Amino acid sequence: MPRRSSKQKPEVVVAETGVPRMWIVLGAAALLAVLFIAGVGPSLLVPVYRIVVDGTILLIWLAAMLGIGAWVLRMFSITDFPAPITTAAALGIGITSLACCELALAGLLNRATAWGLLAIGGIAGIVWLNRWRRNHEFSIAAWFGKKISAQNWLWLLAIPFLAIALVGALVPPGALWGQGEPNGYDVVEYHLQVPREWFDAGRMIPLHHNVFSFFPFNVETHYLLAMHLRGGPYAGMYLAQFMHLAMVALSVAALFELLGGQSMLAVLFAAATPWLAMLGSIAYDEGGVLLFGTLAVGWMLNSLSQHTLQKRRIAMAGLMAGLACGCKWSCVPMLLGILPMAWLLCVTFRRRFFAAIKPLAMFGLLAVIALSPWLLRNWRWTGNPVFPEAMNVLGKGYFSAGQVLRWQQAYLPPVGQRDVVHRVAALGPQIFMDWRFGFLLFPATAMAIVGALRQRGQFDMPLCFLLTLTVGWLIFWIGFTHLQGRFLVLLIPIASMLIARVHQPIGRLVILCGLLLQVGLALLNFADPIESILIKLQPVLGVEDYSWLGIKAEQAAKATGDVCLIGDAKAFFYELPSSRLHYRTVFDVNVDNRDVVDDWGDGCPNKPGTLVFVDFGELERFHRTYGTPLPRVMPTTSASEKP
Repeated sequence: MPRRSSKQKPEVVVAETGVPRMWIVLGAAALLAVLFIAGVGPSLLVPVYRIVVDGTILLIWLAAMLGIGAWVLRMFSITDFPAPITTAAALGIGITSLACCELALAGLLNRATAWGLLAIGGIAGIVWLNRWRRNHEFSIAAWFGKKISAQNWLWLLAIPFLAIALVGALVPPGALWGQGEPNGYDVVEYHLQVPREWFDAGRMIPLHHNVFSFFPFNVETHYLLAMHLRGGPYAGMYLAQFMHLAMVALSVAALFELLGGQSMLAVLFAAATPWLAMLGSIAYDEGGVLLFGTLAVGWMLNSLSQHTLQKRRIAMAGLMAGLACGCKWSCVPMLLGILPMAWLLCVTFRRRFFAAIKPLAMFGLLAVIALSPWLLRNWRWTGNPVFPEAMNVLGKGYFSAGQVLRWQQAYLPPVGQRDVVHRVAALGPQIFMDWRFGFLLFPATAMAIVGALRQRGQFDMPLCFLLTLTVGWLIFWIGFTHLQGRFLVLLIPIASMLIARVHQPIGRLVILCGLLLQVGLALLNFADPIESILIKLQPVLGVEDYSWLGIKAEQAAKATGDVCLIGDAKAFFYELPSSRLHYRTVFDVNVDNRDVVDDWGDGCPNKPGTLVFVDFGELERFHRTYGTPLPRVMPTTSASEKP
């Protein structure tokens, strides 16, 4: 036997401390189950059915998205980068969005091709996961059994918000969250209604009665996919809402991956921000904006501190930025304009200006490529690739001059808020003092910024980048939007990234106290909408019809002829074939010196059996909102008297 060298140190075994991960996972699951049961109330059977059926399809969808994205990353040898899991999932979601767009334009998206996409992604995911497990010697039992710090019990603070969003996702679309933002009007006007019409038509077509069909739909194409997976618009509407909730949850997971496990408090601050629970529960498009936008910023931020393979990191950021712009036009100035400008401003402090141009050119090229299917579609349909934006420059498509004016007025602040002073003052009620952003999120961010600035040392590029980005987005919001806080939800992950820069024990203790206070205040503010809206809707959780809405929905469901809506664009509430339902959004009404009701009813068949609903309340609201372009209508006739 060889003798042990006297210099060789004996092996030291360090005992693991903390609690097994399994107990924290089980605790979170138990708390979520208790809160879910309390939220759905006595009508538990239908919600549980939805969770089992649509939840299973959601897991298949998530696995397929992860598989598609992981294979693309592997194909281009993109490994050992920030946020590998959420980047793969987001990339799969984006690729599938564009694939669904092309298939729908060609009339080839149907139930067979929808399940085929998931099958391809699922097979790719299984193969990739098996290889990854072998390479990393991963064991599920070891993962659950690993002991982690007891502070991870703090993750339970996010569970009430997840429970609120989960129960909210079972509310029939269009019913949450009341008169404020976010409300369900847009959901039943276009987020779900446009995919429903494309489902009925069998292909993606321009809808000249619904201008929102010209928006980029990187999120809504998944709602269309859900309708095909489930065999109908109303069968798939809850799966659509689960998909959106999953995107919001993935954006929080992306923050966790980007910031690392030591930044748990910062990630929890984002997870406990009410906006995420409220938006995640309804079929909006902010889930895609948050997911792609967070990753775009995260990859750009990572490129500042990791100079190796920097071009690939910036290229991935450009791809994510382009996918975010394919969710919402407002992301174009924020992520294709201000984001690269903030990066360029910071890197020029350390290197020559022209050395940074090539990476930014790659960023812009990939962003435009990711956005191009929607640009080309609109260019073919209207001649304006970003219609209905920039109509004075690139063309107004089928709009008249009055319609152009009405559209522009819709995205202006109220008359009393259009000067600079009132625009800046709107930051208070809409952003910094709005409970939906969490009262402590921005104070904690400010404390983190002050603490970072007080530290002496070399130039801090990541801090410069995040601050420049924040200031640029605030300027854009103040000067070029209609001052709604929802258009600035991308500030939430930025605030989390800034909070994560607090490392001193005292600072982290203050952050923890602020987090606990934010959770308490947020849940207190949630109490009123939960009691007044969510609890009242318990009997209809998970149902597939809108008969509970009242007599209009019942009459429309029983109608044997066509149904025409005047002033009302909440078309998803009316369950009948799209070919028999006629409506217009307020922007698609071309008033040409006739009665507004007559103009609104253009295209509605004038034949016996046609049921016409005139919503005079909405017509009056539109008159107050848009003024001269839309004259006042007096309620001289009732809906039943209209021929």
